Amino acid sequence: MDAEELARRYAPLLVFGRDGEGRPENFYPMDAAAYIRSCALYRPGPYRLVPRGRLTPEMLLQFPSEATRDLYFSFASEALMPPLMRAATVTPPTAPHPRWADVWDDVLDQMYDFSARFIMPIVDLIVPQRLPKHIWSKALQRYAPFDPRRAQAPQPVLYYLLQPNERYLLLHFWFFYAFNDWGAGHGGHNDHEGDWESIHLFLDKRPPHPVKWLAYAAHGFADLEEASSGDVEWWNTHPVVYVGAGSHASYFRPGVYRWKDWAQGNGGFAVGPEGAQLYAWPRVPQAHRPRHVRTWRLVDLRTELWAWHFRGFWGTRFRYQWLGRAFHILHGISGPGGPVWLAGQNRVRPQMQNPLRWAGFRRRWWEIWKPRLAD
Repeated sequence: MDAEELARRYAPLLVFGRDGEGRPENFYPMDAAAYIRSCALYRPGPYRLVPRGRLTPEMLLQFPSEATRDLYFSFASEALMPPLMRAATVTPPTAPHPRWADVWDDVLDQMYDFSARFIMPIVDLIVPQRLPKHIWSKALQRYAPFDPRRAQAPQPVLYYLLQPNERYLLLHFWFFYAFNDWGAGHGGHNDHEGDWESIHLFLDKRPPHPVKWLAYAAHGFADLEEASSGDVEWWNTHPVVYVGAGSHASYFRPGVYRWKDWAQGNGGFAVGPEGAQLYAWPRVPQAHRPRHVRTWRLVDLRTELWAWHFRGFWGTRFRYQWLGRAFHILHGISGPGGPVWLAGQNRVRPQMQNPLRWAGFRRRWWEIWKPRLAD
């Protein structure tokens, strides 16, 4: 069974919800290439390299891959930029800017992982991670043609990738959102342009490749469950994902998670495989079940050269003062990296580089609280 067949067999069913104030989701999965065409391209300064409306995915390939780590897309934040007399011509940088040592980056990542769950409410009081309201309004306006709730809008895109691993076949599913409005739109922690989210299925290497484990990504963390767990919800062979309003984090069950992350599946809208409108939604109250379900357009991530080439930010990058220079948790308003690269770090995402460790499998003998790898 090839990658496309497995992707069709296990394509997820995403169900969207409302926040605690009853506000629905504003941004849904879309074609990342269409987002690129809707953005301007900048390098730090800021210096505009390509104005909005002229940028194409193919144009990104003109830059040396390593040198793209400091570049960023701007979807709606150009009102925050200083005035520009004219657009600069596309001049590929010949060398990347100096950067901190990889070891220090690792230390910062570990600090983030251990502290994010506990200090986010405090951070929000001290340094709110929200973009100005007019940027959010502009993002809503520019996103409107891609909104799948409109009948004439293009299909949402599901990016997939089959990655052989030590013990499993790893099937990645990636979803791209034009804007994370968790703060401005839903009373959450932060806003930023561009948002890549994912779930990862660990398949048995032996045909017919049943799913053994699933890892859902939420705020950089992995929530790992065995396929037979009662927490995992299935429609036929398709896993069901409850999406956080605005944050787009992925969860196995409907509920309110972490800090103001509403993923209750009560938004009346879902995106999934063909025939998903027939699903009975046992965990969603009758009055709130999705009445409209759009079908995925599947795209093999291996064919999207921009995903492997571009190492920069999928949204405007902001400079930080004071504590923001040292703590990555305070970088919540900058655009994220893509499905392959961590933004600005020249490092492959842990989901790609070491998916078993990222998902939470036991890799060392003392990690007794983690599940063992299958033989």
